[in-house]
Formats: sequence, structure tokens, C-alpha cells
Amino acid sequence: MQPKNTDLDSVKSAAKALLYVDIQDTPMSPVIVSHPFTSSGIVMVPNSSSPHLLNIYENAEDRRVWRESLARAIDSKHDAMGIMFLMNKPYYFTFLKFCHKYLNENDLCNMLHDAWVRVEFINQDANLTKSELVKLFSKRDKKRLMGFGNYDAFAALPDVIYVYRGVHSQTGEAIRALSWTLDYDTAKFFALRWCDAGDRGYIYKAAIAKERVFAYFDDADEKEVVLDPRFLQDVSLFKTVEQSEN
Repeated sequence: MQPKNTDLDSVKSAAKALLYVDIQDTPMSPVIVSHPFTSSGIVMVPNSSSPHLLNIYENAEDRRVWRESLARAIDSKHDAMGIMFLMNKPYYFTFLKFCHKYLNENDLCNMLHDAWVRVEFINQDANLTKSELVKLFSKRDKKRLMGFGNYDAFAALPDVIYVYRGVHSQTGEAIRALSWTLDYDTAKFFALRWCDAGDRGYIYKAAIAKERVFAYFDDADEKEVVLDPRFLQDVSLFKTVEQSEN
């Protein structure tokens, strides 16, 4: 059960806690790093009247200036969505993991929707397990979560839905994920997206009861179905596809 009103002060505190976690190395540091508020170790001073570059990866004083400026930006926001949009997209769901209990139903649904359609590789998020994702989506108000256009399309679907998932790995972890699609061509695109010429991708097909579907999103013309993978039925390899030279 979500609170009646969003506790914005607690949401801001959760965001600031993430702001002060350590910046993580990558093989391309300092240009590319991993952090809830940046993907680069070289940043502009946020919200400054005299913008200039900061090396937050190597310079402690630059990190202090950057964090203090972002903390002020967090404090200036009047809604939780605005705070989330200050963050590095891959960390949207990490943020929701820590602040969802402070959000009212409307804010949580809106933020889940926006985060889901904006963030790549959600099913492989190292900071959020599939069971935690399922909990975030469970018991949400479907109309609020999907928006009216998506909800109307969802309402018209039959009681049992046939869905596809395109993968380039045949592991159970890759197949039994939350993200599927009603559209074969979309599944084929994802099956081949990272394949070189001659490589193979795999398209799986399954059935699921409509009541086990959390949401239908067509924001990116992908006819995406977000579901509880524990309730997939008759999961089978539908087709193997190969990346052509073209």
C-alpha cells in the first residue's frame, strides 16, 4: 500500500544518499565511469552561471563542488519525477528501489512507466533482482501505470496472450525475463541487435494469462508486454534467425 501523499523530503534524502556513493571505475575511466548521477568522470558544473569542466574522477575538490551543486538541484525540485530526471538513466530503477515506499500511487506509476521505457537492459540490472522488479510492478493501478492509450489496447487483448522474446543467448536468465512483445518483428530485431554477420539469434514464444501481465507499453512502437515471468506457459524456441551481411 502506497502512502496517500508522496514524502518528498524522504525522496530527496534517498537521492542524496545515492549522490554520495563512490564513483566506480570502468575500462574507459576517467571519460566513462559508473555513478547514479553521471556516466562520465569529466562533467560540467551543474546549474552554474559560469560553467566549466570538472574532473570528478581524479580531483576531490571538483567532486565536492559537483556534489554540492547537485544536492542544491535536488532540493530545488518540487516533484519526485524531477529528481529522477537528474540521475543517470541506468540508475533510475536503483533510485526507485530505495524511494518507492515514499511515493504515492500516482507518482510511483508515472515514474515506473517513464523509467521502464527510457532505460535499456533492465532485466540485467545488477542493482535490482527480477523479484524486486516484480514487487515494484505488483499491485499497481494499471490505468495509471500504462496511460489511457496503452490501457485501452491492453483491455482489448484476450484472456490468454501469446508473446515473443528475442535473445542472443539461450540461457534461462535471458529467456525468463519481464520484457516480451506481441510483435514478432520486434522480437527479431532484439534477437539480432548485437549479432555480427553470420551470428544467430533466437526468438521464443510463450503464453501468459492476461491477469499476470503488469503493463502493456507501445511508447516506442514495440508492443511491449511487462509480465511476471514465473507465470509464463509453454515457453518454446519459435525460430532461429541469422544476421545477414546486410
